[in-house]
Amino acid sequence: MNKRIYKVLECKVGRGAFSGERLVTVKLPEEEVISLVPEGYCWSDKGEHKPRAIPGQARPGFVAVRFWRDASDPDPTVGTVYVEFPDEVWRYVPATMLREVPAGDWSSYLI
Repeated sequence: MNKRIYKVLECKVGRGAFSGERLVTVKLPEEEVISLVPEGYCWSDKGEHKPRAIPGQARPGFVAVRFWRDASDPDPTVGTVYVEFPDEVWRYVPATMLREVPAGDWSSYLI
């Protein structure tokens, strides 16, 4: 059983180099994070899991990130939290940007 906690961040989802990859772009307050992730970590803005990617087009969507509470913040709903993107990129993000993972069983996609 995977005890990791996942949340999603709003992003733009585009096609990666391979059919099972997606290029996601997340706008944070201080920077833009571009990450190449397995398609199983992505949803469309309408909640469709593993959204179809059209070459040359990025669509609104969500990407799953591994959630870590900031140890210096006793309340994870306030301030910033540390998250890991599926390609092992780590960033602090405002807690208000995190959303719950859309319903459905996607655990078989976890790496």
